[in-house]
Amino acid sequence: MSTIYLVRHCEYDLSHGGLPGRLPVELSDFGREQAVRLHEYFKDKQISHIYSSLVRRCQQASEAISGGTIAIIYEERILETLSAYQGYWYTGDKDRDYFYGLRKYLGGETYEQVYSRTASFWNEILLKQGNYIICSHGDPLFLMYLYSIGEPCPSDLTMEELLTHYEYQLKGSIRKGELVDGCVRWNSVQQF
Repeated sequence: MSTIYLVRHCEYDLSHGGLPGRLPVELSDFGREQAVRLHEYFKDKQISHIYSSLVRRCQQASEAISGGTIAIIYEERILETLSAYQGYWYTGDKDRDYFYGLRKYLGGETYEQVYSRTASFWNEILLKQGNYIICSHGDPLFLMYLYSIGEPCPSDLTMEELLTHYEYQLKGSIRKGELVDGCVRWNSVQQF
């Protein structure tokens, strides 16, 4: 049996108020505390390796979890969703929804593109044995989770509906899955 842990990066410093996207935004003080708690949680889990997004906040979380003792493999297919609005200022969810709603006109990845790249990664790692961590971002982790349970890719219109039925991981959280005979049994999301 293998155990897969989906870890969303910890809280980050967003003092500038912009959408971080793939920008090199550092973990906040609270985020660094979350990362220490995650390190403590994983100490006795016999993790063979961590797959991490290359975005700075995931790198920092993965490095803290590893404590220099677990190999980290950086993986492009679990990067944050690419958005034309990364770095732009916003004042709340209304602005965020507006920005992401314009992606078909201004550029950036669709849910279908993120779903496809995370599904490709998922299919590859299912062949691996051992206990490992996937440290990524909210949407890529959620879309990979949906793929793993057989949910089709959501459209912009169905994503909100799916969020009412399935847990979306908050920053600094874990979704644990046990891989048995090619199927994953997922536990509830645990917040740190």
